[in-house]
Amino acid sequence: MLPVVIRMGRRGTTLAVTAASVIGSVAITVLIFRSIGAELPMVGWVATLATPLLLAPTISWVMVGFLFRIHTLEQEMRQLATYDGLTSLYNRAPFLVCCEQYLTLARRAKRPMAILFLDIDHFKSINDTHGHEIGDSTIRTVAQLVRAHLRSSDVAGRMGGEEFVVALPDTDQAGALTVAEKIREVIAQTDIATGKGALRCTVSAGLSVYHHYSDRGIDTLLSEADQALYESKRAGRNRTTVHQPDGGSHKPAPATIEALGLRTHP
Repeated sequence: MLPVVIRMGRRGTTLAVTAASVIGSVAITVLIFRSIGAELPMVGWVATLATPLLLAPTISWVMVGFLFRIHTLEQEMRQLATYDGLTSLYNRAPFLVCCEQYLTLARRAKRPMAILFLDIDHFKSINDTHGHEIGDSTIRTVAQLVRAHLRSSDVAGRMGGEEFVVALPDTDQAGALTVAEKIREVIAQTDIATGKGALRCTVSAGLSVYHHYSDRGIDTLLSEADQALYESKRAGRNRTTVHQPDGGSHKPAPATIEALGLRTHP
């Protein structure tokens, strides 16, 4: 019923309810008087028509308003459940659903897929020095820069706090590394306005790549990318580390970076 009401709109629904009330009132009154063998007097016709015309528009207008408000609240709750309120990126649960779908497609097509973790460096210091409002602005700016450098098929989510995650379907290690370094470098070069002047921040990144000959699941890929991220933190921050399937992780060798036209740090 609600989809029909939404489609007709508040005014259209009110008119439809009023018309139905008038028709129903006339039909019931006529049936009653016919069943008792009496003729409906003029005053009866006036009452039969006037009552629904006076009551139905007001009551239906108010009730339809309640239905629209409920619909709006449901949409807002669905939005909050799906997207992070600060960054408009996916929340954890819907992001994982997308990842599972992408992994299923990668297995079926025997194509690679990459998971990229990003974490803002020294974020606590940003909050302590500039306040939570600037901290939130920093998170929003980083999220915008991440989204701006992704394809339409890529999916980005906020895992909580200052940590972000990206699913890169049909992307091998070289392609994922290119994306990670591009994002890392543009973030490091972007000014964030504060009351004390421009602020710049950096991010550390961790990559995990799925290949069709592997039986690793999403949980494993996320864990590997997370481990690689913390390896970047331990190695000095503001860099990308690629997790290796053998259980290790490494910062790409200089020759590999040069071949891609990238740097491991500014």
